[in-house]
Amino acid sequence: MRKILLLITLFACTGILGYSQGIFKPVPSDLFTSGTYYVKQAKNTHVWLPRLSAGVVANQFTYNKTTGNLDMSSFTKVGLGISYAHFVPGETEPYNDYSFNGFVFLPTKEPESGLALALTVSALKYINAGMGYDFGPNKFFLLTGLTYTF
Repeated sequence: MRKILLLITLFACTGILGYSQGIFKPVPSDLFTSGTYYVKQAKNTHVWLPRLSAGVVANQFTYNKTTGNLDMSSFTKVGLGISYAHFVPGETEPYNDYSFNGFVFLPTKEPESGLALALTVSALKYINAGMGYDFGPNKFFLLTGLTYTF
């Protein structure tokens, strides 16, 4: 756990993965065109950057041992996390086409649900799918949802 916190701190403070702005600054619109961010248009047509993300669980699927079925619940969690996002040149600014995310989710409406950790993959900028673990009922779950990468 200490190693994960140390890596997150390094990403946030130094911006070691590609440009010197850090994780709390917006992705610059001239990321691929200016030479100041260590990305050159001729050689690199993509770049990976750590970013902050917010997520909403649209559908959560959990296995019910008594019935042997998957139970689905909607809009059960919201949370924040960190993403390792892939950016390509867009028409006016860099475009985040996919990313790998780690989230800490809090429940919205289920009283028996608790804090949850999840790993997801986002595509097409906003759509994500993944799996997680809910510490309230101590269950694994699958999820689909929406992610906004800052």
